[in-house]
Amino acid sequence: FVDLCAGTGSVGFEALSRGAKTVHLVERDKFAFRALKVSIDKLNSRELNDKIGNIKLSNKDSLIWLKNYLKNNTNLADNIIFLDPPYHDKSIYIETIKLLTKYKFPGEIWIEFDIKGPKEVLDYFNIIYEKFGPKEYKQGNHRLITFKF
Repeated sequence: FVDLCAGTGSVGFEALSRGAKTVHLVERDKFAFRALKVSIDKLNSRELNDKIGNIKLSNKDSLIWLKNYLKNNTNLADNIIFLDPPYHDKSIYIETIKLLTKYKFPGEIWIEFDIKGPKEVLDYFNIIYEKFGPKEYKQGNHRLITFKF
């Protein structure tokens, strides 16, 4: 399980608790990254080392990290990539999909977004809806879509 733009890491922690073998938490913001480290230290102090050892933290730009991950890993069919960036960051949505397409990512893609987000992003999601027919989960103005190429 890969959580790009991990923020607090809560989605990745949940994936781990539900059986993910390895969780990659990628967060470029240094303050959020420090908070992730503190959370993991607290979990470690509760003697959950068997699970916590499966978390890999990266304080890097998510697109750079993802490109390296896709280039250097071959067995990705069971992977899930979760993307929930700051909604104002238009390019990360589009650039992430382009990278996943370029490397023919065989796993699942989960993307959360706000329907009141930037028009360019919403237009791009309309293409995804047409091409891939994703499952959609709604909560207020937020959407979570899941799909495979």
